[in-house]
Amino acid sequence: TNAFVRALEQYGGSVLAQERFEDNDKNLKEKIERLVPPLRKGTPPPANGAQFVFMPSTPQQAALVYPQIGFYSKQNVPVFATSHVNEISTGRTYYEDLQGLNFCELPWVLNISSIQQHARSQLSSVSPSNSQKLFRLQALGYDALYLSLQLFNRGTFGETNSSYLYAGATGALSLQANRQFSRQLMWASYQEGQVKLAP
Repeated sequence: TNAFVRALEQYGGSVLAQERFEDNDKNLKEKIERLVPPLRKGTPPPANGAQFVFMPSTPQQAALVYPQIGFYSKQNVPVFATSHVNEISTGRTYYEDLQGLNFCELPWVLNISSIQQHARSQLSSVSPSNSQKLFRLQALGYDALYLSLQLFNRGTFGETNSSYLYAGATGALSLQANRQFSRQLMWASYQEGQVKLAP
């Protein structure tokens, strides 16, 4: 969370409120109303109010808190989470409760590349029992292998090439001027009982 606050402030944003939700919280109303003050009926959202809510959580925590944010705040404030909310082994148990929740995710998990789909199926056949537990680490290994192989091709990683872009399994990887890679994840959301790419 501290890293998120630093990044938000670096780009000119600010944190209006923070709340910590425990698994054994029985009444979330007061915390949510401090986080996003409720609107009176017919009152437009304040111009200086919250533009979104960032909620790092597990699926179980999100299923408890997320539906109540809209209910108690009486606002349609976008809520964003990390990929922790999309546990591979959870299945669709919580999908209905998380309708509309946005989260960042790896392309490998979203299964949008036919080449990566083939690699995933091969890895699953080699080690079926570990496939789910190591799912995101597989994506890291996939990209690491690809990029290490490209190091032998100086035409790909030339000294003057700072615009390299690779649609990897862990995200869109780009080579920066300082010779380091940056990574951009994809956005997805829960829609109609499924995980779908955000528009």
